[in-house]
Parts: sequence; structure tokens; C-alpha cells
Amino acid sequence: MNQTTSILNQKLTISENTLSQELTGEIVILNMESESYYSLNPVGSKVWQGATRFCEL
Repeated sequence: MNQTTSILNQKLTISENTLSQELTGEIVILNMESESYYSLNPVGSKVWQGATRFCEL
């Protein structure tokens, strides 16, 4: 098995300590445990929305 196959077989999970909210077309993500936040641009926001649609929360 090569590295690409290994990555594709991994399961995506989002931490229970993570909150996200859409604000003016962008997603803001807050990790409550580390108190870090991230702002995603429109492309990153679409990726996040797709990921949260299919992963187990």
C-alpha cells in the first residue's frame, strides 16, 4: 500500500471541542480546548461544509 492509498483510507473526524459558524460567506472555526480559531476563505469554507456533511460528529 502506498502513502496515497493510506491517506485515502483514513476516516475524517471533527473534534467534539470544535464549533463552526458561517459569517458573511466564510466559516469561522473555534477549538474550545486550545482556544484557537480559524477563518476559512470561500474555498476553504466549501471544503469544510463538504467535510462536515459526511463525517461523524
